[in-house]
Amino acid sequence: MSDQISIWIDETCEDLLGISEDRKPKEYWVERGVVPLMYRRRNYYDYKNPKTMATDTIGMNLNLGGVQQSTPINLLVLASTGWGKTRLVKNVIKQCYKCGYKILVIEPKSFEFLNMKYKGHGNRIAPFDTNESIKDAVSYTPYFAREFLAKWIKRRLASTKFYSPDISLLDYPDAWIGMGVPLKAANKIVGEIKKGNLNMQKWVQMLRYEDLHTMTRQAAITTLEGLQEVGFFNSRFKDIDLEKEWADDKIVVINYHNQRNGFMLSDLGLLLSKVMRIGQVESNQGLQNVTKKLIVFDDLFYYGGGDATRFNKTTDINMAAANIGHCQNNARAWGVNSVVVVQNLNHENVYENIIDGCTAKMIGSCENVNYLRGKIPEDAFNLVSNTSPERGPVLYSDEVNYVKQWVFSTSRTKYDTGMVYDCTLGHTG
Repeated sequence: MSDQISIWIDETCEDLLGISEDRKPKEYWVERGVVPLMYRRRNYYDYKNPKTMATDTIGMNLNLGGVQQSTPINLLVLASTGWGKTRLVKNVIKQCYKCGYKILVIEPKSFEFLNMKYKGHGNRIAPFDTNESIKDAVSYTPYFAREFLAKWIKRRLASTKFYSPDISLLDYPDAWIGMGVPLKAANKIVGEIKKGNLNMQKWVQMLRYEDLHTMTRQAAITTLEGLQEVGFFNSRFKDIDLEKEWADDKIVVINYHNQRNGFMLSDLGLLLSKVMRIGQVESNQGLQNVTKKLIVFDDLFYYGGGDATRFNKTTDINMAAANIGHCQNNARAWGVNSVVVVQNLNHENVYENIIDGCTAKMIGSCENVNYLRGKIPEDAFNLVSNTSPERGPVLYSDEVNYVKQWVFSTSRTKYDTGMVYDCTLGHTG
């Protein structure tokens, strides 16, 4: 029986049974708790019957129940520039959002994820899926990046909200140690905060006369003066009320606008501490109260590896990278799921423990994949690592029609391969 006849029979049966358009599975994938990632064949147009296409769709399962009832999502998206990482991640965000996840996106260099507000225009999309928009995406930028925007990208000033961490909440030493303050000086600062003294200039004066080692004193003062100079803490701008934004069903996007420095590492580290505290409070009230959260870490090399740590001139501690690991390792307790987006696995770009924390992997064409040997099936590794057709199969790429082959691996023994669906949310490319 031909596909055209099958479609005619299906439609005729639906008409006879009185199944109207509004009763057809518009939320087919949401109801099943699946993110449709890719289709199996190279030629999408080989498929005529949407039901056949659904059967041949490769998807990622989501958690429709409580956080204790299924395996958390810790997805690695690995591919070189131009292979469609952002398009893929937007599709993941859309389905997670529809399934009730609270979403936070870390976007270090661009403004692309805000285009989710516009309707997508994908052609090769999953059956029963549609091009849509998510109007509830909101951009935040740390205040220390405001001067850069005002000078170089003025048009973005009106598209983002500025925030500053609440210094009164940083009454624990680790927050200051992560910014480069030695332990003894950090304890002094925490003591001042607990007494209600939030004036950093007074802290500097206090530290000059405290009984501290000269190097400890100088490191602490240098850090505090640096924070003051860039306006890291500014009482005129409030901290992000992440709980309220999530309660209002907002997707929160943090834009750093290419500000790759130690201040970014500190700010992101504090932001992730906030997420963890939200999860801890929920968990203390009972595991059934823990909400499902998804954090997208775009362009991880900006903050998740050795190169990024060297930008933090006052300390070798990378609070952002450390807290990414904490989120991965405590996903069940805090309800945190993650998508980590990287271009290659050079250890200077991304710490290996973060890659090891990713239980599922979407892999396109990229360099430095040797670290994945033994972590994904051998056939999958051979496919993504081979660059010469003479030696064996290589990942398929049709540059004209923008059809790219990916590998999706969920364990050391299981993988699948196919062509990623087009983005169904607004995208500039």
